Amino acid sequence: MRLTGQGEFTLHGSNVAHPRKHSEPGVEIDGFRGRVSFLGVCFTQVGGDGGVPALVVKGQSPQTKVLALSCHGSGEWFANLSPSARAARLDSLQYTPGGGAKSIADVGQGDEAFLTEMLAQTRELRVADREDLAAGVTDVRPHRVFVRNPRIGISLTPGQ
Repeated sequence: MRLTGQGEFTLHGSNVAHPRKHSEPGVEIDGFRGRVSFLGVCFTQVGGDGGVPALVVKGQSPQTKVLALSCHGSGEWFANLSPSARAARLDSLQYTPGGGAKSIADVGQGDEAFLTEMLAQTRELRVADREDLAAGVTDVRPHRVFVRNPRIGISLTPGQ
């Protein structure tokens, strides 16, 4: 998954499982302008190159805000390579060889104002069955989606 452009994105309690490659992280946030939150997400490595993070933040946008809260994964799964982004991995775990997991150090700052802002979309959202949306608004609700061995897994682009 590659996030560019602008908007808001939140992923709750999911499993992001993929082979990690140096040139293709499982989740790449590149110059995205907006908020991206991963809450209780499992970043599982299934093959690929060792030592490659699953979630990579990069680009030059100071409007990039990323929160990985109470997530877990194989190896060092989080990397903030952006000098301008505000990105934090908080209260998270890393799998240990032979089974189990250990707490890992927080990365980035997670003060009250940042957490309140990053969790606003989750706390305020009330999902309706169907509703009319304003022009230019996207309402994508993937449910039980499984993609295996694609070159490009899922690509969402604005309609014309």
